[in-house]
Amino acid sequence: MSESSDTGRKSGRVRAAAAVIERDGRLLVGLRLKNDSFGGYWEFPGGKLEPGENVVDCLRRELREELEVECEIGERICVVRPNPGFKLTVHLGTILEGEPSLIEHEELKWATLEELADLRMLPADKPVLKKLRERRERDERPDGS
Repeated sequence: MSESSDTGRKSGRVRAAAAVIERDGRLLVGLRLKNDSFGGYWEFPGGKLEPGENVVDCLRRELREELEVECEIGERICVVRPNPGFKLTVHLGTILEGEPSLIEHEELKWATLEELADLRMLPADKPVLKKLRERRERDERPDGS
């Protein structure tokens, strides 16, 4: 099945998407509400795909609902499967309109990659941090390889 046709639940599996939004060398994360599952953990913004929804449309909708921003969804960074029943697809995102609003999180924070390493991140987001570090190291090499 192609990436664009993944839906939120297929065969009992959860499909979710998250966006890595960067501004001035800092990445946007939100602190999950205390009464939510994984309450008190930090996460990249995003959410579950709805039936018939593709990853890009899901991210646009979730970022609009959670943060009140309009975003351009860019390159896919990675796909994380922390367990057989859960798939998280992560893309770069750029805010086109609006300023992130506190709607579905206790707190929002712009943090460097190093600062994120010190936060209590969602387990599914930890591999994303590793991938972002690898990308940065690759980009900083003189030959870019």
